[in-house]
Amino acid sequence: MAADSRQRRNILGHRKRNGGAGGKSVEPMIYIPEAQMAAMLDNKRIDCFTCRHFYITWDRDFRKGCRAMGFKCNEMPSVAVYRNSGMECLRYEPKLPKK
Repeated sequence: MAADSRQRRNILGHRKRNGGAGGKSVEPMIYIPEAQMAAMLDNKRIDCFTCRHFYITWDRDFRKGCRAMGFKCNEMPSVAVYRNSGMECLRYEPKLPKK
């Protein structure tokens, strides 16, 4: 048996022990920004044009980019993130209002 039955790992790879304080195990929480949570609850696609990290590049092959994730692509960055990870973009932040 490769792993002890008392030690199991959650999806983040942290050890999770059975028993302990009242039989409850504590799992780490994942931070999801409010804007992302609202988009997930509304089942809306993330609009990169309203994100502060989105930019248009001068590269002919890769015209759109995301500064937060550090990549350029020829499609909307949120679509590329969803296609590659199966999750919506967790770095979305709305643009600051203009003064």
